[in-house]
Amino acid sequence: MSARYWPIKQSILPIIPNTPVTTRLNLDCYSLNHPTRARLFNDQLENDKLAPKPVFEQVLSRRKDHTVPTKWSLYRPLIRSARIVDNLLARTETSEKGESLMQHSASQQSAAHIALTKYVRRHWKKNSGAQGYKRVRDWLLVQFELLDEFDRALQGNHESMQKLRDQRKTLMIRDADRKSKKLKRIQKKKKEKSSRDGPNPRVHPSFLAPTLFNIALPRMKPQPLSLSMMIDDRVKRRDRRRESQEQHRQWAHDMVVEYDFWKDLGLDFLSSDVAGNGKRRPKTRGRPTTGSEEGDLSFTERHLRHVEVISTYFERDAARAKTTYTPEMIDAVENARRAREQARQYAASKKKRSAGLIPRRTIKGRVASRERKRSCCREMKGAVCAEKPL
Repeated sequence: MSARYWPIKQSILPIIPNTPVTTRLNLDCYSLNHPTRARLFNDQLENDKLAPKPVFEQVLSRRKDHTVPTKWSLYRPLIRSARIVDNLLARTETSEKGESLMQHSASQQSAAHIALTKYVRRHWKKNSGAQGYKRVRDWLLVQFELLDEFDRALQGNHESMQKLRDQRKTLMIRDADRKSKKLKRIQKKKKEKSSRDGPNPRVHPSFLAPTLFNIALPRMKPQPLSLSMMIDDRVKRRDRRRESQEQHRQWAHDMVVEYDFWKDLGLDFLSSDVAGNGKRRPKTRGRPTTGSEEGDLSFTERHLRHVEVISTYFERDAARAKTTYTPEMIDAVENARRAREQARQYAASKKKRSAGLIPRRTIKGRVASRERKRSCCREMKGAVCAEKPL
């Protein structure tokens, strides 16, 4: 083992001629327990810690103070020129078709305008982390050539404009293909997710009892999510109505106390400004108030109106709980019950056939039907032969 990989410095060890390092370290007489040798060893370690670390110069192509300004000075003109060329080509296409840019929808305009711009952004995003000298040089040369192509097209060069037009059409086709593939992937994921959620709801041979939150319905398994959410929403709304009803009951008691207070003072509470039907009306947003609006009603009338609305909702819930099953629902449940019974019988017979326990009556019936079919075929064949001319 080399001395530079050894934890003890070679210069600290006493030199014994013709003795390997491992042997000298294993000697007890040269152990570091000696105070002088231990002090020298510690001094050497301190000097190593205090020594300045070597500074490695970074390659110019990897230094941020060089790469960032260089890339930005190229990226900004590229994006600016790409947008201008996109607008020119889009305006040319629409003028050839005899249409105006304003007739296009926002989605069509965005798809037509950002074809070259999206290409520049995607290309820069893909190669933004390049660090190799040759790779960075080749990539920058390609980008400078593209910028020169944009400049020539903007100066009126027809060859450059035609080249960019063809490239733009190719990019638009690729973007459309990429978008269609993305939509297909999303639809495939949705389909897989729906298949994982479980089978489609089917009518079960039973009924869903009518309650305050649902009418009489045939039971479905699995129960549709929309039906479950509807019942849950109705439960929450009924709870909120109960709370509002209790709150208005408390307000009604407070209203009676307030009315007695104003009556003791000799004022008519219902005709005064306190009731809210005088000059102190609530502000409306830019429209005059009428007598039918809630702002012109007294507190008693508003309270009675709210209580009436709540009572209407409660009556609707009670009517929902009294609904009955229609003949169509009963027929659907009966059909589901028959289908389930047939499925059970088929499963039982299949299990018996697999075990070799087919009923004897079934075997006789099959043989008889087979013989009947053969006899019918013979009779038909004989009749056909008799009708043929000799």
